[in-house]
Amino acid sequence: MMVMMLVLMVVAAAAVIIIIIVVVMMMFVLMVVTAAAVVVIVVMVMMMLVLMIVTAAAVVIIVVMVVMMLVLVVVTAAAVVVIVVVMMMFVVVVVTAAAVVVIVVMVMMMLVLMVVTAAAVIVIIVMVMMMLVLVRFFYFLCVRSGFFLLLFCHCCRLLIQNNI
Repeated sequence: MMVMMLVLMVVAAAAVIIIIIVVVMMMFVLMVVTAAAVVVIVVMVMMMLVLMIVTAAAVVIIVVMVVMMLVLVVVTAAAVVVIVVVMMMFVVVVVTAAAVVVIVVMVMMMLVLMVVTAAAVIVIIVMVMMMLVLVRFFYFLCVRSGFFLLLFCHCCRLLIQNNI
């Protein structure tokens, strides 16, 4: 019986030692697994934080790109407006220059027309004056002098005979 008790005590001690070792080992494995799980959870949380930061950065970059595209569209539209305004100013300058040239040409033509009209009036006045002088002269000759009257009549007869 004593031996049996001794064997039972040895077996119980071995079982207790094995149970303690297995429990300790299981606890150790559980601690390692828990630590690994904590590390994995921490790594996953860190990766989620990095993913959130990268996503936020991507959203910021997309917003910045959209704003830059809007600014580019506005600047391009402003440049087109400026180019159109400059071209219109150029057209206005060209049309104004053409109008000035036309006005100058018209004024010069009016001046030439006024000079030609004045010259024609002067020529007409001179011719009327010469006609009056000539009529007066022939009147004087015809009335005052019979000789010139005969000469005048003879000249008229010669002109009529020669059909001039």
